[in-house]
Amino acid sequence: QEIVFLVGGLEFGERYGSKEIFAPELNDELINDAVYNRNALVEEYHGIKIDEVSTTTAGELISKLTTQQVASLDSYQIVLPIMNDAAGYAIQDYFYDLLGEDVEPYLDLSYEWWDQKANTDLTIGGRLFFTTGYMSILDNECTHCFVFNNGLITEVGLESPYELVKNKQWTLDKMMTMAKDVTKDSDGVGGMSSNDTYGAWINSGMFRSIFLGTGRRLITKDEDDLPVLAVDSEDAKNIVSKIAPIAGSDDVLIIDQITSFSPFADVWAFATDAVANKRALFRAIALTDITELSVYDCDYGVLPAPLADTNQDRYYCAVSTVLTPGIAIPTTNPDPKTAALVLAAMGEASKDTLNYSYYEVLLKLRKANEKSAEMLDIIFENRVYDLGIVFGSSWGNLLVLFDIGNGISANGDNNFESYLGQNKESIVAAIQKTVDAFEALP
Repeated sequence: QEIVFLVGGLEFGERYGSKEIFAPELNDELINDAVYNRNALVEEYHGIKIDEVSTTTAGELISKLTTQQVASLDSYQIVLPIMNDAAGYAIQDYFYDLLGEDVEPYLDLSYEWWDQKANTDLTIGGRLFFTTGYMSILDNECTHCFVFNNGLITEVGLESPYELVKNKQWTLDKMMTMAKDVTKDSDGVGGMSSNDTYGAWINSGMFRSIFLGTGRRLITKDEDDLPVLAVDSEDAKNIVSKIAPIAGSDDVLIIDQITSFSPFADVWAFATDAVANKRALFRAIALTDITELSVYDCDYGVLPAPLADTNQDRYYCAVSTVLTPGIAIPTTNPDPKTAALVLAAMGEASKDTLNYSYYEVLLKLRKANEKSAEMLDIIFENRVYDLGIVFGSSWGNLLVLFDIGNGISANGDNNFESYLGQNKESIVAAIQKTVDAFEALP
């Protein structure tokens, strides 16, 4: 029996295209061979054949998914749409409930090879239509955190960020104080530009993740596991008053506002070069970005998102579901139990193959030093998924609440309260519409 996965490929670029589901042959590349060996184990044990359809153009995955659903086809037995897309299709009965009877008794998501944070954070009303775990690495690659240039730390004589993290002193205020200590006109041309040295390089979409790093949420859930708007609290507004000025600080460069980045392919590669060549002390990243950074001969480190203050209970690092695939079984599959059995087997087999190769070898040994390896453990132990991001594009303007020009301005003004006030009614109504749709599902 053949089990075909539908995954996002070239349409998501080199950084975010799927490479964790299928490998046609061994080629001495770490991740490829881990995927091949995992699949070989599952195929032999269960007498199946694993294959994939990997998309190549923008919108192709969604087009194939919707075509299958509308025509009641069984072309793909398991699908991995981006979580933010999956959310919109879940309420249209596209996927089986991964906690329901249709996948029993084979799929038990309590095992360690399933992401327990995802399983908890992504449910609505006790139902879960997509998740992730060891069999995927893109949820890891899309985890938001920070990198820093340790050589610049030493040159300027600053405190060790590693020690700050361990002592719960790595805060927003500390980051900005250290950023101020290194910002300077360093390119020999009068005036500050992206060729000079800035204490922090942050892209505009990261302010949402910095907010989540303080332990606050866009959305929480009530006693019935239903979403509730949380970002309108006084506590949240107070935190934004600390975050908003960062966007307008003279010590911060907003990466996606850079217009000249030659000879690099994009602003992200340009920002990587800035860290490597000591033009950036800190940079907010998705973990996938350290692949490019590790090519350079530089002493860099990895950090969790900063605390709001030293009283915060622990660190939190957001998973950007905007590019993270969710593992789902389409309702067009007439045999969901077999799909569940395959997912269970692939999850378990990934523990000592894909997950080990990615996390213990690729990340910790090849891309991180010993101290950064400790930071990675902190990052992955404290990841969060927020339904406000997953469903945000459907819930009024919730997803773009922290974007520059909306709740936060480029000059650091705090427009958050007024922008939220303008959109709150539509956001709350959209959330209720989603809840109603979930409750109407069979």
